[in-house]
Amino acid sequence: MAGEVKTGPQTVAFHRNRCHITPIPENIFQKTYENNPQSCDYVNFDLSSSCFVGLKCKLSAYGRSKDGKTNCKQVVLALMVNSQGYPFKWDVFAGNMLEIHTIEKIIKACAHRFKLQDISMVFDRGLVAEGVLSLINERGD
Repeated sequence: MAGEVKTGPQTVAFHRNRCHITPIPENIFQKTYENNPQSCDYVNFDLSSSCFVGLKCKLSAYGRSKDGKTNCKQVVLALMVNSQGYPFKWDVFAGNMLEIHTIEKIIKACAHRFKLQDISMVFDRGLVAEGVLSLINERGD
């Protein structure tokens, strides 16, 4: 029996009695990078917030809402895509996490998790602030 089962943030691939767990982001990144390494010369990064209705999500919190809904808890969604538009890194952060802290986590992931050293990051003007630019320059050395 061979197949694949998707569970949460990872995929479990199995063949007969053997089971191998492959995290989805690493698998997607590896496949796209093998086919075209230049697709990661520059990466696009964006953040969004999503209003959260419910009581049990530990990440939901009041924060700076991008859509003006200040009266509801939210989560912050982060997405990175390569130059071909393939997503390879995504995160869900606490609703009150500052944007500069999301950038720091993304830069660390690029350097350590995906081994990307010499890349250009593309993001919208909402993320351009002196603190963010300083952080990128510090981590880029």
